[in-house]
Amino acid sequence: MKLDQKSFTGKSFRPLPELRINEDLNMFCLLTAWGPRNQSAKVLDFLAQNYESFFSDEEKTRAYSKLESLSREENTVRNLLLACNEWIFKELNEEKTGVFAYELFFASFEKGKLTFAQVGQPFVYLDRPGFSLQSLGANLDFSALFAVKGKRLAPLPSALIGLYPDTHFPVFSLPLQPEDRLLFVSRDFIPMEILKTPREQRSLENFLKLLTSENEKSPCWLGQLSV
Repeated sequence: MKLDQKSFTGKSFRPLPELRINEDLNMFCLLTAWGPRNQSAKVLDFLAQNYESFFSDEEKTRAYSKLESLSREENTVRNLLLACNEWIFKELNEEKTGVFAYELFFASFEKGKLTFAQVGQPFVYLDRPGFSLQSLGANLDFSALFAVKGKRLAPLPSALIGLYPDTHFPVFSLPLQPEDRLLFVSRDFIPMEILKTPREQRSLENFLKLLTSENEKSPCWLGQLSV
């Protein structure tokens, strides 16, 4: 796995995601801190340290309900993120003065299949040869949800992990094919031109040009993951 990334500061603040790739565990995580960043490494450590045990130890997952509509891998990812949310709330936020909250994208790669879940941004697209970009996740900022007549507001997340003792999020699985990539975009709005970009032009440089030409004030972060 390899992630290339680019960012644009714009005229307002948007925090940059922090990355954790563990190829031994086939684990990938993007964590965006909205608030203090000094505990981000601990959150990423929690996910990495508990990932393998959640996949191998059914006893550890019994504290959380098993959903019959989800596969084993999907239930495992779901339970791991529920445990992470509970850990952040109890260890970092409950009865403490600081507020630690994060947008999160977490993915597991097992036997040619991607299982993933996310809370908040980034937008996630499947970049597959022969197809236009396909949306896998589109969580709008509050700045986009509450914009009036196209007015651009400062970035503000609409979903965060760790703020409350419980949380909810979707979990999905996707069979991967050769040359598949994932495109991540943290931004308020996504121009339609992005989705129409031909495969041979899907570079981060071209995407960044499109985004900054659409609005030079909106900050953004781009990531391209080769799996």
